[in-house]
Amino acid sequence: MPGSRKISDQLTGIQARRALDEARLAGGLKIQPQEKEGEPAAEPTLISHLRVNREEARLEVRVQGSEEQMTFLARWKLFVLFIKYRNQHHESNPLEVIKLLPEKEAMTLHLQLPKYFSKVFYREFFRVYLDARLTILFRWQGAGMTLSGRLLDLSAGGCQVAMPFQLALNLVRPLPEWMQITLEFPNEEILRLEAELSYLKPDETFTQALVGWHFMPADSEQERKLFHYTLEAERELARLKHPGRSNLHASRLFRPAPKKEVKPAGKRLHPAFALVPKSYASQLQEIADQLAGQVLLLAARKPLDSAHMGKLARQFIHLLEEDTSACLLALEQPHRNIHRVFLHTFRVAARCFPLIFKVGITRRYELPAMVSLLLHDLGKLFLGHQPCFNPLKEPQPVLRQLKINQIQLLRSASELRWIPKDLGESLMVNANERLDGSGYPRGLTATRLDALSRLMGVVKVLDCLVHGYNDPVRSWQEAYQWVYKHDHWFDKNSLNTFVTHHGLRPVGSYLHYKTGKTALVSRVSDRGQLEEVVLINKQDAEGRILDGRLLSGGELQALGSPVNEKARLEFNPLKSS
Repeated sequence: MPGSRKISDQLTGIQARRALDEARLAGGLKIQPQEKEGEPAAEPTLISHLRVNREEARLEVRVQGSEEQMTFLARWKLFVLFIKYRNQHHESNPLEVIKLLPEKEAMTLHLQLPKYFSKVFYREFFRVYLDARLTILFRWQGAGMTLSGRLLDLSAGGCQVAMPFQLALNLVRPLPEWMQITLEFPNEEILRLEAELSYLKPDETFTQALVGWHFMPADSEQERKLFHYTLEAERELARLKHPGRSNLHASRLFRPAPKKEVKPAGKRLHPAFALVPKSYASQLQEIADQLAGQVLLLAARKPLDSAHMGKLARQFIHLLEEDTSACLLALEQPHRNIHRVFLHTFRVAARCFPLIFKVGITRRYELPAMVSLLLHDLGKLFLGHQPCFNPLKEPQPVLRQLKINQIQLLRSASELRWIPKDLGESLMVNANERLDGSGYPRGLTATRLDALSRLMGVVKVLDCLVHGYNDPVRSWQEAYQWVYKHDHWFDKNSLNTFVTHHGLRPVGSYLHYKTGKTALVSRVSDRGQLEEVVLINKQDAEGRILDGRLLSGGELQALGSPVNEKARLEFNPLKSS
């Protein structure tokens, strides 16, 4: 489009073919005539029908319009094809006209097949880049959540928003094409309007997500407001850059509203009992944030960052081996700031990692093994928040999308060439397979599943059973019994390996004693022997321990043998917020 500024990134080869096929089915494609110098000759025209003829290496494009419009288009020998793929606009390389079939109010063009598509974000309006002194907040409410961020730039046509990586994960799953967003200014003036997500990616420093939005004003009044806000932002920015100029007056929009008096809470919250050092929670959140950044690379169809993934794996291994029981206990606690898919992934990685060396993996491969464990479930983030579900029970569109995501994950992981193929296949591809062939994604039977694949399947299903998710929460004893009874799906030898190392009452188990007291298992030996518990004196409604006492040695023995184990009370962040 004339006078527009664009930021590009290319899709080639298989990606270009896939993008064209998906965009053709979605519709909304356009073509635009081009001058020989590469400049647009007119505004894009909507395509009424597109056929991809790969045998003859051509596109068959049909457009409709007035006789005058068709006559005008017939003059040009070069066209650019515009498509939308993965919530992002793309344009093809210039395509030569091979054949022209004119009609009275329609025309069919035979064009060359595109060699590549370039990612495009059109900026048709004057844009202001905001520095840290100008704060405009972004909010979107939908699907039971609120996403918020800070504007980095603003125009009447759209904006760029910065938000934390994990918050941005909510935008990688299927969403409506147009969403109701809110812009909030310091003086508390707000504007609600519809907008389209145009891109989602990590920033250059890999510290936050960048989200591009294209506005769709409801009427001319709303569009006028957007122009006004953009000009006011530029005026305020100019004033801040020249503090000595008295003729530059402060913008009303950026005058902070009076702070409202906050009434003190009527009831003081009881601090939680410190089960593990706070550093564990902060380190786990840091790993989750960086892993979320890798998901955004996947969403943008880019390869994973090898250096970042290696660093994350080393950090997690260090955290786990520094104090295994403390790390496991930290992962069993509620974490509002860690995505539930990541929490499931971390628990599986933490419990599976020490076991892989019991089934033939040497320490030489600990880094690629940990990277594979951290990556194995990322495809589920593109479907929602549920860590545990059977994909084969989902509708066909969901299953198809999960397969696409899994293929993309494996292609991206293949860029990490230091992960041996067999190791990555066992931990990433086969994690959801079952012995009788009823698993996912390939339906492999026992004869084609190695010990590592079988072990991974057992660890994953145990975590799903103990934490419930869609099903009733089970105790560890109940989970063990369930897996043992379903030996047509899961491997008994792998279950035995797990129990031998983690014990009949793993870290995180809740135990009942004859005295009526309840304790949380906080430490076991590397042979699964009970070493330490937290005697629970007081819990809140969400299951967090408010008052407790650590017992080990003689004090632990004095408690006697537990009479039974109870299922953990699953923490519900929505209920407690």
